[in-house]
Amino acid sequence: MRLTFSRIPYYIYSLAAAVCLLLCLAACKDKAVDEGILPPDKMENLLFDYHVAQAMGAQSTDSTDYKTRLYCAAVYNKYGITEQDFDHNMEWYTRHSDRLYQIYKNLEERMAAATQSAPLLGQGQGGVARGDTLTLWNGGFCLLSSNGRKRVEFAVEQMDSLHEGDRIQLRFSTRWAYPEGARIAFAQICLHCAGDSVRTVTQQISLSGQQTVSITANEQPVQRISGFVYQHAPWNERPRLMIIDDLHLSFIRPHKADTTSADSLAATAEPSAATTNETDSTMQQKTLRMKHLRDSLHRAEHQEQPHFK
Repeated sequence: MRLTFSRIPYYIYSLAAAVCLLLCLAACKDKAVDEGILPPDKMENLLFDYHVAQAMGAQSTDSTDYKTRLYCAAVYNKYGITEQDFDHNMEWYTRHSDRLYQIYKNLEERMAAATQSAPLLGQGQGGVARGDTLTLWNGGFCLLSSNGRKRVEFAVEQMDSLHEGDRIQLRFSTRWAYPEGARIAFAQICLHCAGDSVRTVTQQISLSGQQTVSITANEQPVQRISGFVYQHAPWNERPRLMIIDDLHLSFIRPHKADTTSADSLAATAEPSAATTNETDSTMQQKTLRMKHLRDSLHRAEHQEQPHFK
């Protein structure tokens, strides 16, 4: 093809524009690399393991979150990073929340394939003893976004055997990825009672960490339980994300209290020496367990953790 003099500037401008575009892309990529940011595919795998570790740790009832920290440390060790590196990556991806949104969309599909979000009432609760806890529904992991799904709902039928004093509890942990704006969400539990009456409890959520919402049954027979977690966030060019872990609804039947009423005029009995010794021994055992837990945690923080499977 023969170029005329009049077409030469056109090709020069096109070539210059292409070069500028490539330089800009390279600069952005180098900047991310220079900042120590993981690529999206590696960040997705890291977050998958991280949320599995969080769910595993949530099964423990210890107040120091020892297992959660231990599992997360194993994840950091697997990817050759520190907790500070992880926080740094999350801060960067939060500022680029459109990329984080796509990562979490992929994670939601992977989590859904690994867990089943279905009612777990199964055989019914007629055989639930005092002091027992039964999982009614397991929502697992889910993502709420200002630019996508904003609500996760649940419903459990056939709750006729719920007794007065029994407690329904919704528990989950939250993490926010907000480039800007106030963090606001609501969690609600509804008890649908006989006679079309409804009792509800609603709690506003704005912090990260473990969340608990509960309601206690009264003398009204409960036929159904429903509820939701809703993120209040308008559409935004940069998505605002609410990440929910270990979402589950539980039925708790407390221990039956001793109903024997004491004589208000009777003198309070002094504890026996045997009772005092037993109490002291129990407190000592608890103290020793807490010290052992603390010492183990300190050692785990300063030693290399095993590879996270």
